[in-house]
Amino acid sequence: MPANHAAPALLAFGRQRGLDAEAATVPANVNALTGRWHVIAASQGSISRNPQNATETFEVSGTKLISSLRFERLGGSAATTRRRVFETKSEDNLLSLIQASLDVVFVDEAQAVVAEGRRLRILSRTPDISPRDFFRRVSLSREKGHDADDLRMIPARRG
Repeated sequence: MPANHAAPALLAFGRQRGLDAEAATVPANVNALTGRWHVIAASQGSISRNPQNATETFEVSGTKLISSLRFERLGGSAATTRRRVFETKSEDNLLSLIQASLDVVFVDEAQAVVAEGRRLRILSRTPDISPRDFFRRVSLSREKGHDADDLRMIPARRG
């Protein structure tokens, strides 16, 4: 999927603090977040010192949302994976669990912005994001009350 692919429907859910012209509210779909994402930028210290080649995968398994964050450190260290499991008693409550655990600031087919507390991450299905899209995601995060001043670009290996 090309990095500049325009999604037909934009999803905005999580702790919403109002709508913007770009993000339309539609019925939230847990599957919009699932799959593999490249971490384009993250709040300083939220992953590791000097991370590179970071990806995050979200999967749903019954009543669980599983997040796997994989990254390397600059300098060629071995890859590290951090896995978190969020669980609820009923599949009907899975969306509520995600909204309580992650503030999904924005998600569409190509990009997402998630926050855990003060830690913000900009995600993309491809390792690149246009500067225009990047700054739109930062602006949207700020509009929704998140501090994006300490975001750092995460280098990705090409090819």
